[in-house]
Amino acid sequence: MYPKSFEAHRHYNSQHYPDTVRIERGCVNGLTPSEVHLKEAAFALRAAGLSTSASFAENEGILDLACGEGHHARIMDGLLHQKIPIRGIDRSEEPISVANRMRGSLSQTSLHEFEVGDMAQIGPDAIGPDVRCKLITILGKSFIYGNVRETRQMLEGFAGALQPSGKLVLQSREVSKVETGRLLHMVEEGRRKLQMSMESFITPAGQGTMLFRDKSRGDAFYNEAVDLESAPDEQRPEEYREEEAISDYGTTVKTWRHKGTGFRFYSFRRVYQNETEHELEPTVANSMLEVRHSDAAIQLLEEAGFANVHLKTATSDDDYVGAQPLTALVGEIAV
Repeated sequence: MYPKSFEAHRHYNSQHYPDTVRIERGCVNGLTPSEVHLKEAAFALRAAGLSTSASFAENEGILDLACGEGHHARIMDGLLHQKIPIRGIDRSEEPISVANRMRGSLSQTSLHEFEVGDMAQIGPDAIGPDVRCKLITILGKSFIYGNVRETRQMLEGFAGALQPSGKLVLQSREVSKVETGRLLHMVEEGRRKLQMSMESFITPAGQGTMLFRDKSRGDAFYNEAVDLESAPDEQRPEEYREEEAISDYGTTVKTWRHKGTGFRFYSFRRVYQNETEHELEPTVANSMLEVRHSDAAIQLLEEAGFANVHLKTATSDDDYVGAQPLTALVGEIAV
């Protein structure tokens, strides 16, 4: 269900650029990866109203989709005192191998073996044959890939995998235009300690963007907007209209808008500067999890079988990743 370019993006990073996560997250947010993962995992449990092991009945567990190397799953395991069954699923073999190696190093855990799998194919026994799925999480802004038809099908699958009263948490975070001086100061202080920087940069194609650099190593990366030449759904192209949009850095690019939901589909590539400069294939993403689209996203979840759907927003400093407030769409299966 994911565009192949996104899968290639993640697989390339896991094999050839293992420090990418540290560079990206430390540089953008002024936080270490562990700090980011902790904030995201704790926010997800709070958003679902399942912050303690007492919130789960016997043989109820958590399924963490697009789990990568299992960072969020391991943190949730610790936050719930190793009492709740948790399994992670990801499409890429290399991150799952890392997740299982790290799981094997734990002296105590309720984590089940991580598995390679497609989130579009999960079922009620995805955690285990005797474990009912109480919570599905997709964290770190990992649910912004795939067209509207594919997204609706996946949401229907999630609803079918959850037990009655089970919850789904689709997490994102906004790129804040204006934040308090105190939060921005915390971000800058974090970048200084981590020896990270964010600089204005003009790409070789003449596009303005930001360069994120690890000053201790010299490694850096930047994002560059790319024209999306065709509608993101070959089966239903009539549901989309072509638009010109202004990227985050002021460049005009070709994008597509879904007529029914208003979700914008866009494409970007990431370029890394290490010993040699290399770029990844363009990645197609969508704006479904942006707060301004929450009404349409909530309707999509309701059509897929969820009830009591709502948007959870930041309410305290714990809900911020640097100066970016965490958000989550939360849906529940009716009893």
